[in-house]
Amino acid sequence: IGQTKLINITLQVGRTGVITPVAELEPLAIGGVMVARATLHNYQEIIRKDIRIGDIVFLQRAGDVIPQIIAVDLTKRPCNLPKITIPKICPSCGSSLHYDQETIIIRCDNGLNCPAQNYERIYHFVSKNALDIDGLGKKQIEFLIEKDLINNPVDIFYLPENNQNSLTKLENMLGWGEKSV
Repeated sequence: IGQTKLINITLQVGRTGVITPVAELEPLAIGGVMVARATLHNYQEIIRKDIRIGDIVFLQRAGDVIPQIIAVDLTKRPCNLPKITIPKICPSCGSSLHYDQETIIIRCDNGLNCPAQNYERIYHFVSKNALDIDGLGKKQIEFLIEKDLINNPVDIFYLPENNQNSLTKLENMLGWGEKSV
C-alpha cells in the first residue's frame, strides 16, 4: 500500500458504451511496478469513497495486479476540493449519457456512431477473444480508422480490395510492409 495524489479523473468508453472513470495519479512505485492510473469502477464507488481530484489517496494492487484506490487520506485534503459530478456528455462523441440507477452503469447509447465504441468493437473483433488476427492490434486499428480504410469490423476483410484502388498502397505506408499487409 502506498500514497499518491489524484491528478485527474478521465472517462474511458468501452465497446458496449459503458463509461468507466479512471484515476490519473502521480506515478508511484508499488509492488515493483510504476502505477499512474487506476480504475475507479463506477461513480457510485467515487461517491462512496468521497474521492476528489487533488486528494491524497491510498493505493494498492488488488491481487498484486490491478491498481486500486482503497481510501482517501482526509487529513491531507484541502478544504475547497469540489465533489465529483456524474458526467452527462460522452467524451468521445458528445452524445447524452444514460445513467441506469439499477445497474449503476453510465452508458453512451450512440453505438457505432461513437468513435470510441467503434474502435473498441473493432479491436475486440480482432483480439484473441474473438478472431485472433495476429499482427492486428490497437495501433494498427487506430491507424486504419484514422486513414478511413476501415469503419467497422467487416471492412477488415475488404482491405486488399480497398488497398488496390487507393493511390497510396497500405504496404507503402509508414509501419506497414508487404508481410504486414
